[in-house]
Amino acid sequence: MSLSSVLSSFLPPPVPSDSASTISSNPASLSAKSFFINDEKTLQTLKNELKNEVQVDAIVTYIKDNDPDKEEGNPNRNEFKVQTYYGRMYKLYCTIHLALTLTPSSLPLTFTYLNSKYTFLLSPSPCPLVPFGRTGLQISTITCGSMRYQQSWKGASVKTETLMDDIEAESQRNLENCILRAFKMGVNHFETARGYGTSEHQMGLAFKNLIAAGEFKRSDIIIQTKVNPKPTALEFRAEIDKSLEALQIDYIDLFSFHGLNKYSQYDLVFNELYGVALSLKTSGVIKHIGFSTHGPSDLIYKFIETEKFEYVNLHYHFFGSYTASGQFDGEANGRCVEKARELGMGVFCISPVDKGGALYYPSDVVSEATLGEGIGAVEFGVGWCLTKHDTLTIGVAREEDFDEPLFEASNTSPSKISAVVSTLTKKLEDTHGKDWISTCYKGLPHCFETPTGVSFTNIVYNYNLVNAFGMKYYAQQRENGNRTNRSKWDDSKTPDENRKDWGYVPGMSPLPDVDYSEDLSKCPPENVERIKHICANYASIIEGEGGVDFRAWKAYPER
Repeated sequence: MSLSSVLSSFLPPPVPSDSASTISSNPASLSAKSFFINDEKTLQTLKNELKNEVQVDAIVTYIKDNDPDKEEGNPNRNEFKVQTYYGRMYKLYCTIHLALTLTPSSLPLTFTYLNSKYTFLLSPSPCPLVPFGRTGLQISTITCGSMRYQQSWKGASVKTETLMDDIEAESQRNLENCILRAFKMGVNHFETARGYGTSEHQMGLAFKNLIAAGEFKRSDIIIQTKVNPKPTALEFRAEIDKSLEALQIDYIDLFSFHGLNKYSQYDLVFNELYGVALSLKTSGVIKHIGFSTHGPSDLIYKFIETEKFEYVNLHYHFFGSYTASGQFDGEANGRCVEKARELGMGVFCISPVDKGGALYYPSDVVSEATLGEGIGAVEFGVGWCLTKHDTLTIGVAREEDFDEPLFEASNTSPSKISAVVSTLTKKLEDTHGKDWISTCYKGLPHCFETPTGVSFTNIVYNYNLVNAFGMKYYAQQRENGNRTNRSKWDDSKTPDENRKDWGYVPGMSPLPDVDYSEDLSKCPPENVERIKHICANYASIIEGEGGVDFRAWKAYPER
């Protein structure tokens, strides 16, 4: 059966009323551009045909449920919400793909699994390459992040030959497929870390296999790994050697000091450890030195202005700077990005989809704002970050997780991104008032600046996001680390002694019965009572559900 006969064998379903006016007043006019598949047999036939022939702009699975019983209060309501949202995917992909003319050169074809159905996305061009600061490297704007497709978070210190005996064939095959898919779509940067469990070990084997198979050469790819600071130069060097062994490489393109999150690390890095990396750079084992951070904005800025680093990995997203949100009177890491640019550093965005707003689990408000412009939440987050950074890391659990980021990387629409920004900014100001938004961070201390260790800047930021955008899931994920820190706080120790145990999410949750007036003494008086009220009711403010989870499966290390 030919592709044309498959496509002509069915008609598109009725267009949802909320989409029709946006796309076309005449649903029949869409039949030449969009096709809908609802049975697996036809789907498989079409998949086989599309391996050799591509003549359509988009093929989108359309799911619509008219069951009147699925109303609010019904136990199946969540399923109804998901299906309704998938119905909106029709609007999303038709809007994006209508203007494209795809040919066989547009391959490879990608498949995204959605609730036992498939959506076909076609990327019309490879991922763009851009200069990465003063490194001289041409780096893909999308990076293959390697913290979700490894089998386990455990095992980083185990020897490779021992560890790989326990790696499941399915896990390794999935990881290799992700790497190969990324490379074929123009991604040349692969980022991992010593602390990512089995990631380095599995990637080392994957690179070895794919290079041996002739899929690419070592010189075709940029490998970045990251190593946490150690107490001594000897221990630090030993960890770097372990990374080289696990990755089965003799040089590291981009080497990062991992997790420069604490003020106490500044002297350690420059008095004890930086010389190790510099020596390895001189000998050619390391090509470029940078650092990765989840720390306070002023600390990040301090590391940047030393001019000792050629690039920086940091959080800076439309929805905030993750652990640094609300700092620098609300500028957060934006100021750090500007300084890095001024000094010619490469700028790498950490986690634009997860820490950048949990955009795989968008709230209804965020979804409506983005879909109103014909793009999804992930595409908006990626598109916004592409205007601020050189490259964005996408932590894929499976190769299909590249679909939306890669499409956005080669089809960014600044006007759509700007329109969504305007919509969300107006919503934020209408909800909270311009006075609050312009002053809520004035004098507000972060968790390293108070004896209580409370993350006031993040608390206010989460409050703003939840009230304006309904981003409860995101706020809860941000709060998990703070609650863990709270559970470990020991009143018999000094604040600094307690802070030594903080990991990648510094700070603590507020206690509802504590008066934080002293901590808030530098805030505008008109804001103090409101912030105290937020702290007293914080747990209830962020609790509850909000949005739809579009993750199709659980990543290997989370199983």
